[in-house]
Amino acid sequence: MHVSRCSITLRMLSRKVHLTAHRRFKLIFEPSAQICCKQLSSSARLHMADMADEDMNESMEMSAQIWTAFQHMAPYLDKTLKLEQNAAPPKRPRKGEPAQQTHPKTMANNVNLALAMSQLAKLALKLDRDMQLMKKEDTYIFFFGNKGQDSCINLLMQKTETWAQEHQLQRQGQQKTPMLPLRLKLMQVVFNTLLTKLDHLATAKEGSDLKTRALQTLVLLPDGTCPYLEWDAQARQLKVSQRKPLTLKHLHQICTDMLEALSDVHLVMRFHSLPMTNNKEVTPWRLQLSMRADQPWQLMRLLCHSAIWLTMGGSLKMHSLQQSPLAHQLQKTLGLTQPTTKGQGKGKTKSKGQTAKKEEP
Repeated sequence: MHVSRCSITLRMLSRKVHLTAHRRFKLIFEPSAQICCKQLSSSARLHMADMADEDMNESMEMSAQIWTAFQHMAPYLDKTLKLEQNAAPPKRPRKGEPAQQTHPKTMANNVNLALAMSQLAKLALKLDRDMQLMKKEDTYIFFFGNKGQDSCINLLMQKTETWAQEHQLQRQGQQKTPMLPLRLKLMQVVFNTLLTKLDHLATAKEGSDLKTRALQTLVLLPDGTCPYLEWDAQARQLKVSQRKPLTLKHLHQICTDMLEALSDVHLVMRFHSLPMTNNKEVTPWRLQLSMRADQPWQLMRLLCHSAIWLTMGGSLKMHSLQQSPLAHQLQKTLGLTQPTTKGQGKGKTKSKGQTAKKEEP
Protein backbone atom coordinates (compact mmCIF):
# COMPACT_ATOMS: atom_id res chain seq x y z
CA MET A 1 0.00 0.00 0.00
CA HIS A 2 2.77 2.41 0.93
CA VAL A 3 4.79 1.44 -2.13
CA SER A 4 1.90 2.13 -4.53
CA ARG A 5 1.23 5.52 -3.02
CA CYS A 6 4.91 6.37 -3.22
CA SER A 7 5.09 5.37 -6.91
CA ILE A 8 2.08 7.54 -7.80
CA THR A 9 3.62 10.47 -5.99
CA LEU A 10 6.93 10.01 -7.79
CA ARG A 11 5.25 9.87 -11.18
CA MET A 12 3.37 13.08 -10.50
CA LEU A 13 6.57 14.72 -9.31
CA SER A 14 8.53 13.70 -12.41
CA ARG A 15 5.72 14.89 -14.70
CA LYS A 16 5.63 18.19 -12.86
CA VAL A 17 9.40 18.58 -13.28
CA HIS A 18 9.06 17.86 -17.00
CA LEU A 19 6.26 20.40 -17.49
CA THR A 20 8.10 23.02 -15.47
CA ALA A 21 11.22 22.64 -17.58
CA HIS A 22 9.14 22.85 -20.78
CA ARG A 23 7.36 26.01 -19.62
CA ARG A 24 10.62 27.68 -18.63
CA PHE A 25 11.99 26.88 -22.06
CA LYS A 26 8.97 28.45 -23.77
CA LEU A 27 9.06 31.56 -21.57
CA ILE A 28 12.77 32.15 -22.09
CA PHE A 29 13.49 31.05 -25.62
CA GLU A 30 10.20 31.48 -27.52
CA PRO A 31 9.94 35.35 -27.42
CA SER A 32 13.59 35.81 -28.20
CA ALA A 33 13.39 33.21 -30.93
CA GLN A 34 10.48 35.01 -32.63
CA ILE A 35 12.39 38.29 -32.59
CA CYS A 36 15.70 36.88 -33.73
CA CYS A 37 14.55 34.20 -36.12
CA LYS A 38 14.17 36.68 -38.91
CA GLN A 39 17.80 37.83 -38.52
CA LEU A 40 19.50 34.46 -37.81
CA SER A 41 20.77 32.09 -40.37
CA SER A 42 19.70 28.49 -40.73
CA SER A 43 22.84 27.17 -38.88
CA ALA A 44 22.09 29.37 -35.85
CA ARG A 45 18.53 28.09 -35.74
CA LEU A 46 19.80 24.51 -35.71
CA HIS A 47 22.20 25.33 -32.87
CA MET A 48 19.41 26.78 -30.72
CA ALA A 49 17.24 23.74 -31.38
CA ASP A 50 20.09 21.45 -30.22
CA MET A 51 20.42 23.45 -26.97
CA ALA A 52 16.70 23.09 -26.30
CA ASP A 53 16.94 19.33 -26.84
CA GLU A 54 19.86 19.07 -24.39
CA ASP A 55 17.87 20.91 -21.72
CA MET A 56 14.96 18.58 -22.21
CA ASN A 57 17.22 15.54 -21.96
CA GLU A 58 18.76 16.82 -18.72
CA SER A 59 15.33 17.32 -17.15
CA MET A 60 14.29 13.81 -18.19
CA GLU A 61 17.47 12.33 -16.68
CA MET A 62 16.89 14.24 -13.45
CA SER A 63 13.35 12.96 -13.13
CA ALA A 64 14.56 9.40 -13.82
CA GLN A 65 17.19 9.65 -11.07
CA ILE A 66 14.60 10.93 -8.60
CA TRP A 67 12.27 8.09 -9.51
CA THR A 68 15.04 5.49 -9.04
CA ALA A 69 16.03 6.95 -5.63
CA PHE A 70 12.47 6.86 -4.31
CA GLN A 71 12.02 3.32 -5.56
CA HIS A 72 14.94 2.20 -3.31
CA MET A 73 13.45 4.04 -0.33
CA ALA A 74 10.14 2.20 -0.57
CA PRO A 75 11.10 -0.73 1.79
CA TYR A 76 12.06 1.69 4.54
CA LEU A 77 8.56 3.18 4.58
CA ASP A 78 7.06 -0.08 5.81
CA LYS A 79 5.68 0.35 9.35
CA THR A 80 6.12 -3.33 10.20
CA LEU A 81 9.90 -3.05 9.83
CA LYS A 82 11.60 -2.72 13.29
CA LEU A 83 15.25 -2.63 14.34
CA GLU A 84 16.62 -5.10 16.87
CA GLN A 85 17.16 -3.70 20.36
CA ASN A 86 20.79 -3.21 21.40
CA ALA A 87 21.69 -5.66 24.18
CA ALA A 88 24.43 -3.42 25.62
CA PRO A 89 23.36 -1.02 28.40
CA PRO A 90 23.49 2.72 27.66
CA LYS A 91 26.57 4.61 28.70
CA ARG A 92 24.46 6.95 30.78
CA PRO A 93 21.15 5.93 32.33
CA ARG A 94 18.06 7.77 31.20
CA LYS A 95 16.25 10.05 33.60
CA GLY A 96 14.13 8.11 36.04
CA GLU A 97 15.81 4.75 35.25
CA PRO A 98 18.31 3.05 37.61
CA ALA A 99 21.80 2.38 36.29
CA GLN A 100 22.53 -1.20 35.30
CA GLN A 101 25.26 -2.67 37.48
CA THR A 102 26.40 -5.49 35.23
CA HIS A 103 26.15 -6.40 31.59
CA PRO A 104 23.36 -8.92 30.80
CA LYS A 105 25.80 -11.18 29.02
CA THR A 106 28.12 -11.16 32.04
CA MET A 107 25.27 -12.07 34.37
CA ALA A 108 24.39 -15.00 32.19
CA ASN A 109 27.87 -16.49 32.46
CA ASN A 110 28.48 -19.07 35.14
CA VAL A 111 31.28 -17.91 37.51
CA ASN A 112 33.10 -20.32 39.76
CA LEU A 113 32.95 -18.38 43.02
CA ALA A 114 35.13 -20.83 44.93
CA LEU A 115 37.93 -20.51 42.38
CA ALA A 116 37.57 -16.72 42.26
CA MET A 117 37.75 -16.43 46.05
CA SER A 118 40.83 -18.65 46.16
CA GLN A 119 42.57 -16.51 43.54
CA LEU A 120 41.63 -13.29 45.35
CA ALA A 121 42.97 -14.70 48.62
CA LYS A 122 46.29 -15.64 46.98
CA LEU A 123 46.53 -12.16 45.46
CA ALA A 124 45.85 -10.53 48.84
CA LEU A 125 48.52 -12.69 50.51
CA LYS A 126 51.04 -11.83 47.83
CA LEU A 127 50.35 -8.12 48.22
CA ASP A 128 50.71 -8.44 51.99
CA ARG A 129 54.12 -10.10 51.63
CA ASP A 130 55.25 -7.34 49.26
CA MET A 131 54.09 -4.67 51.71
CA GLN A 132 55.89 -6.34 54.61
CA LEU A 133 59.03 -6.49 52.47
CA MET A 134 58.80 -2.78 51.69
CA LYS A 135 58.34 -1.94 55.38
CA LYS A 136 61.75 -3.42 56.15
CA GLU A 137 63.32 -0.41 54.45
CA ASP A 138 61.68 2.42 56.39
CA THR A 139 59.80 0.96 59.39
CA TYR A 140 61.08 0.37 62.94
CA ILE A 141 59.49 -1.22 66.00
CA PHE A 142 59.91 0.15 69.53
CA PHE A 143 59.14 -1.87 72.65
CA PHE A 144 58.43 0.24 75.75
CA GLY A 145 57.72 -1.22 79.16
CA ASN A 146 54.42 -0.32 80.77
CA LYS A 147 55.85 -0.21 84.27
CA GLY A 148 58.95 1.24 85.85
CA GLN A 149 60.38 4.68 86.46
CA ASP A 150 62.56 4.58 83.36
CA SER A 151 59.68 3.80 80.98
CA CYS A 152 58.92 6.38 78.30
CA ILE A 153 55.23 5.48 78.14
CA ASN A 154 54.21 7.99 80.81
CA LEU A 155 55.93 10.85 78.98
CA LEU A 156 54.27 9.89 75.70
CA MET A 157 50.85 9.77 77.35
CA GLN A 158 51.32 13.18 78.97
CA LYS A 159 52.45 14.73 75.68
CA THR A 160 49.46 13.23 73.88
CA GLU A 161 47.02 14.75 76.39
CA THR A 162 48.70 18.16 76.15
CA TRP A 163 48.65 18.08 72.37
CA ALA A 164 44.96 17.12 72.35
CA GLN A 165 44.09 20.09 74.57
CA GLU A 166 46.06 22.50 72.38
CA HIS A 167 44.42 21.07 69.29
CA GLN A 168 40.98 21.60 70.81
CA LEU A 169 41.81 25.24 71.55
CA GLN A 170 43.01 25.71 68.00
CA ARG A 171 39.76 24.33 66.59
CA GLN A 172 37.81 26.75 68.78
CA GLY A 173 39.89 29.64 67.47
CA GLN A 174 41.53 30.49 70.79
CA GLN A 175 45.00 29.53 69.58
CA LYS A 176 46.33 30.64 66.20
CA THR A 177 49.84 29.20 66.47
CA PRO A 178 50.37 26.40 63.89
CA MET A 179 50.78 22.99 65.50
CA LEU A 180 53.09 20.17 64.56
CA PRO A 181 51.64 16.68 63.96
CA LEU A 182 51.34 14.49 67.03
CA ARG A 183 53.61 11.80 65.58
CA LEU A 184 56.41 14.34 65.18
CA LYS A 185 55.90 15.71 68.71
CA LEU A 186 56.10 12.22 70.20
CA MET A 187 59.32 11.43 68.35
CA GLN A 188 60.85 14.64 69.65
CA VAL A 189 59.90 13.56 73.17
CA VAL A 190 61.61 10.19 72.65
CA PHE A 191 64.92 11.64 71.46
CA ASN A 192 64.92 14.49 73.96
CA THR A 193 64.49 11.94 76.73
CA LEU A 194 67.24 9.76 75.29
CA LEU A 195 69.56 12.75 75.04
CA THR A 196 68.90 13.56 78.72
CA LYS A 197 69.72 9.96 79.71
CA LEU A 198 72.99 10.16 77.79
CA ASP A 199 73.97 13.37 79.55
CA HIS A 200 73.32 11.74 82.94
CA LEU A 201 75.49 8.74 82.03
CA ALA A 202 78.29 10.92 80.70
CA THR A 203 78.41 13.06 83.84
CA ALA A 204 77.99 10.17 86.31
CA LYS A 205 80.99 9.40 88.48
CA GLU A 206 82.65 6.03 88.78
CA GLY A 207 81.04 3.93 91.50
CA SER A 208 77.78 5.91 91.52
CA ASP A 209 74.45 4.12 91.61
CA LEU A 210 73.64 5.14 88.04
CA LYS A 211 76.99 3.87 86.74
CA THR A 212 76.74 0.61 88.68
CA ARG A 213 73.23 -0.04 87.49
CA ALA A 214 74.24 0.66 83.86
CA LEU A 215 77.02 -1.94 84.13
CA GLN A 216 74.68 -4.53 85.64
CA THR A 217 71.98 -4.11 82.97
CA LEU A 218 74.54 -4.20 80.13
CA VAL A 219 73.82 -0.59 79.16
CA LEU A 220 77.53 0.12 79.43
CA LEU A 221 80.61 -2.06 79.14
CA PRO A 222 83.55 -1.73 81.54
CA ASP A 223 85.34 0.50 79.02
CA GLY A 224 82.40 2.96 79.03
CA THR A 225 81.02 2.10 75.58
CA CYS A 226 77.44 1.12 74.80
CA PRO A 227 77.13 -2.34 73.22
CA TYR A 228 74.61 -3.93 70.89
CA LEU A 229 72.42 -6.73 72.24
CA GLU A 230 71.06 -9.87 70.64
CA TRP A 231 68.81 -12.69 71.79
CA ASP A 232 70.32 -15.93 73.03
CA ALA A 233 67.80 -18.69 72.22
CA GLN A 234 69.42 -21.30 74.48
CA ALA A 235 69.81 -19.11 77.56
CA ARG A 236 66.59 -17.22 76.70
CA GLN A 237 68.05 -13.85 77.55
CA LEU A 238 69.87 -10.93 75.95
CA LYS A 239 73.61 -11.06 75.47
CA VAL A 240 76.26 -8.70 74.13
CA SER A 241 76.62 -8.88 70.36
CA GLN A 242 79.89 -9.03 68.42
CA ARG A 243 78.94 -5.80 66.70
CA LYS A 244 81.26 -2.87 67.42
CA PRO A 245 79.87 -0.83 70.35
CA LEU A 246 79.26 2.92 70.25
CA THR A 247 80.74 5.53 72.54
CA LEU A 248 78.53 7.89 74.53
CA LYS A 249 79.90 10.81 72.53
CA HIS A 250 78.89 9.16 69.27
CA LEU A 251 75.42 8.38 70.63
CA HIS A 252 75.06 11.99 71.76
CA GLN A 253 75.89 13.18 68.22
CA ILE A 254 73.37 10.74 66.74
CA CYS A 255 70.57 12.05 68.98
CA THR A 256 71.48 15.65 68.17
CA ASP A 257 71.38 14.96 64.43
CA MET A 258 68.04 13.18 64.76
CA LEU A 259 66.51 16.13 66.62
CA GLU A 260 67.69 18.43 63.84
CA ALA A 261 66.17 16.10 61.24
CA LEU A 262 62.88 16.03 63.17
CA SER A 263 62.41 19.71 62.38
CA ASP A 264 61.16 18.51 58.99
CA VAL A 265 57.39 17.98 59.17
CA HIS A 266 57.47 15.34 56.41
CA LEU A 267 60.09 13.10 58.04
CA VAL A 268 57.87 10.98 60.31
CA MET A 269 55.10 9.26 58.36
CA ARG A 270 53.78 7.14 61.25
CA PHE A 271 54.42 6.76 64.94
CA HIS A 272 51.74 5.01 66.95
CA SER A 273 51.22 2.12 69.34
CA LEU A 274 50.28 -1.36 68.17
CA PRO A 275 47.97 -3.91 69.82
CA MET A 276 49.58 -5.47 72.85
CA THR A 277 51.07 -8.93 72.55
CA ASN A 278 50.73 -11.79 75.03
CA ASN A 279 53.25 -10.01 77.22
CA LYS A 280 51.08 -7.34 78.84
CA GLU A 281 54.12 -5.62 80.33
CA VAL A 282 55.40 -4.36 76.94
CA THR A 283 53.69 -2.10 74.35
CA PRO A 284 55.01 -2.12 70.76
CA TRP A 285 55.17 1.13 68.78
CA ARG A 286 55.61 1.48 65.02
CA LEU A 287 57.79 4.19 63.49
CA GLN A 288 57.80 4.83 59.74
CA LEU A 289 60.14 7.40 58.24
CA SER A 290 60.10 8.98 54.81
CA MET A 291 61.96 6.93 52.21
CA ARG A 292 63.69 10.07 50.91
CA ALA A 293 65.43 10.78 54.23
CA ASP A 294 68.87 9.23 53.82
CA GLN A 295 70.63 10.58 56.92
CA PRO A 296 67.87 9.65 59.42
CA TRP A 297 67.75 6.20 57.84
CA GLN A 298 71.45 5.68 58.57
CA LEU A 299 71.13 7.08 62.10
CA MET A 300 68.22 4.81 62.96
CA ARG A 301 70.17 1.81 61.66
CA LEU A 302 72.93 2.66 64.13
CA LEU A 303 70.45 2.83 67.02
CA CYS A 304 68.74 -0.51 66.25
CA HIS A 305 69.49 -3.19 68.88
CA SER A 306 71.53 -0.71 70.91
CA ALA A 307 71.56 -1.17 74.69
CA ILE A 308 71.07 2.56 75.23
CA TRP A 309 67.29 2.09 74.90
CA LEU A 310 67.31 0.15 78.17
CA THR A 311 67.74 3.47 79.97
CA MET A 312 64.19 4.29 78.78
CA GLY A 313 62.81 0.84 79.53
CA GLY A 314 62.60 -0.12 75.88
CA SER A 315 64.31 -1.50 72.79
CA LEU A 316 64.43 -0.82 69.06
CA LYS A 317 64.62 -3.15 66.09
CA MET A 318 63.95 -3.08 62.36
CA HIS A 319 60.67 -4.30 60.97
CA SER A 320 61.05 -8.03 60.31
CA LEU A 321 57.48 -9.33 60.08
CA GLN A 322 57.04 -11.71 57.16
CA GLN A 323 53.25 -11.68 57.22
CA SER A 324 50.60 -9.61 58.96
CA PRO A 325 48.30 -11.32 61.51
CA LEU A 326 45.24 -10.76 59.32
CA ALA A 327 46.95 -12.34 56.31
CA HIS A 328 48.06 -15.26 58.47
CA GLN A 329 44.47 -15.74 59.65
CA LEU A 330 43.18 -15.64 56.06
CA GLN A 331 45.76 -18.19 54.98
CA LYS A 332 44.81 -20.47 57.86
CA THR A 333 41.07 -20.15 57.13
CA LEU A 334 41.45 -21.08 53.45
CA GLY A 335 43.84 -23.92 54.21
CA LEU A 336 46.60 -22.56 51.97
CA THR A 337 50.20 -23.65 52.47
CA GLN A 338 52.19 -21.33 54.70
CA PRO A 339 55.32 -19.88 53.05
CA THR A 340 58.68 -20.63 54.58
CA THR A 341 59.86 -17.86 56.90
CA LYS A 342 63.23 -16.98 58.34
CA GLY A 343 62.37 -18.03 61.89
CA GLN A 344 59.58 -19.00 64.23
CA GLY A 345 60.29 -16.57 67.04
CA LYS A 346 62.63 -16.41 69.96
CA GLY A 347 63.48 -19.84 71.36
CA LYS A 348 60.86 -21.65 69.26
CA THR A 349 63.11 -23.19 66.64
CA LYS A 350 63.64 -26.94 66.63
CA SER A 351 67.02 -28.56 66.42
CA LYS A 352 67.98 -30.80 63.52
CA GLY A 353 68.10 -33.84 65.82
CA GLN A 354 64.49 -33.44 66.91
CA THR A 355 63.36 -33.06 63.31
CA ALA A 356 65.29 -36.16 62.20
CA LYS A 357 63.75 -38.29 64.97
CA LYS A 358 60.24 -37.42 63.85
CA GLU A 359 61.00 -38.28 60.25
CA GLU A 360 62.21 -41.79 61.15
CA PRO A 361 59.62 -44.53 60.49
